[in-house]
Amino acid sequence: MTVHSVRKPVFVVGHPRSGTTLLGTVLGRNSQLAMPPEMQFLIEQRGFAGRVLDAGDMGRILQNARLRDLGLETDAVRAAFAKTDRSYGAAFATIIDCYRAKAGCARAGEKSPLHLRHTEQLLTWFPDASVICIERNGVDVIASLMRMPWSHRNIRAHGFEWNTSVAQAQALQERFPERFMIVRYEAFSADAEGEARRICAFSGLPFESAMLSAEESEADTVPDWEKGWKADVVQPIAARPSRGQETLSLRQRNYLSAICNATLRKTGYAPVPSTSLRRAAAWLTAWPYQPKVRSVLQRVRTPFNSKRNG
Repeated sequence: MTVHSVRKPVFVVGHPRSGTTLLGTVLGRNSQLAMPPEMQFLIEQRGFAGRVLDAGDMGRILQNARLRDLGLETDAVRAAFAKTDRSYGAAFATIIDCYRAKAGCARAGEKSPLHLRHTEQLLTWFPDASVICIERNGVDVIASLMRMPWSHRNIRAHGFEWNTSVAQAQALQERFPERFMIVRYEAFSADAEGEARRICAFSGLPFESAMLSAEESEADTVPDWEKGWKADVVQPIAARPSRGQETLSLRQRNYLSAICNATLRKTGYAPVPSTSLRRAAAWLTAWPYQPKVRSVLQRVRTPFNSKRNG
């Protein structure tokens, strides 16, 4: 097996807390598609990139907590991997293909939100892949992230990170219109069947009514340790009003107004109400959290901190 031998995989990406788990779970109920729990392979296993791997490397990869959730037999994965070029990409392809075989499905899939950042790599490895990106109102996304036990609490950084994800997704859809598709969480929640049919047509999958049945699956895409914040994926799909602003303070709303309003308007979402004065004041302390600015500041601080601590 080579990297490209996995047939027409389907990848679900998007900014965290945008609905990737919901979409991955719905797609995973399709009888033709095996959708494993979130792997974050291109993030957590990036240390293996750029070299030829051996059986020991594959064993270490499979010890990752997320990959243990797949329930794969290490020896079987190693045997399949030995037939490839033993590259980093082949390791990923082998794992999702072994999961596909275990599930008895014709096609493989995978859902990791921030694989959005690595979409071009996925499309290079898998030329016939379909990538579905789910997009959601940034205020609701960020309000949810602020409550997550695994997320940071810097709302300014969250705002710029969401802007970046939206810009990346739009650029990818323009560049790869036949392989990359943006789906709105709000549209999917309001018309799950219509959106599911559209996604299936794009991905070359048959639509199956069981995809929308919460009783049909206990969500193999969600391991037990994640169910505390992903339990709603087994609930009936229904439209939900935007309530993100209700959980944020006035100061937090002013930050999002300064940082995200242009992107919110561009994507058709309502801007966060604020005054020009409050937005300007918020921007004075928000601008250093832009990704490019943060990167420059980090490079400046690193040698300074090294000298101070030396």
